[in-house]
Amino acid sequence: AYGDSLADNARIKRLTAQEQVRWYQSLRGLAVDGIAGAMTVIQINNDLKADVPRLVTSGQGERG
Repeated sequence: AYGDSLADNARIKRLTAQEQVRWYQSLRGLAVDGIAGAMTVIQINNDLKADVPRLVTSGQGERG
């Protein structure tokens, strides 16, 4: 896994913000550009199970 050891955690924390974004993007198979754009933020929210609005496939959402 990633960041399991104290040394790994320390190494990741020493990276610049842009390097951390690149590291995360590479880890998640996203386009590695160092920019926390929409796809990166969506993946972070998914990983954190954040309480944010989500898109659903047609027929799965509420009808109103």
